[in-house]
Amino acid sequence: MTHGHAVLPLLLTVVHTTTDFTNSINLTKYAAFSIVASTSGPAPAIGLARKHPANPVVVQDQPWEPRLDNGYPNIVYDPANTQGQGAFRLWYGGFIACTDCATSQGRNRVSAWHYANSSDGIHWTKPSLGIYNLSSCSQCTPEAQRAGTSNNLLMTGDGLGVYRDVYE
Repeated sequence: MTHGHAVLPLLLTVVHTTTDFTNSINLTKYAAFSIVASTSGPAPAIGLARKHPANPVVVQDQPWEPRLDNGYPNIVYDPANTQGQGAFRLWYGGFIACTDCATSQGRNRVSAWHYANSSDGIHWTKPSLGIYNLSSCSQCTPEAQRAGTSNNLLMTGDGLGVYRDVYE
């Protein structure tokens, strides 16, 4: 954590593709890959990841984000995206409820799968997806519960990843 903001290692999972991802939020269509860079599809690549000077580039700035760490970030890079979601799409995990997270590993934790997008990989937008209803999360703070479905959450769960099936 840096000054109360969690730092996500965003360059751990990247996919470069020319495929049209019109159903980008459909979790059955994407995969977590190691760092890859290829115009013909996913391919292993060795490289040096460095933190951007603006780090952290994804911060816990919403009432349903009491703690973002070990986020299992999954990024799809789609420079030909015509859906207005930006070339980068990020799925990441984080706690939506956690007691004593600021001073310890916390307890009463509830994990969820978040979504964000970006046109440059540095400035991220957390769109309101209208999918997960925080008002039903009894362990969430009242402020988070008031957000209802106005959030960037997809579902609860821990250690999740995305999968892209090229044959579907």
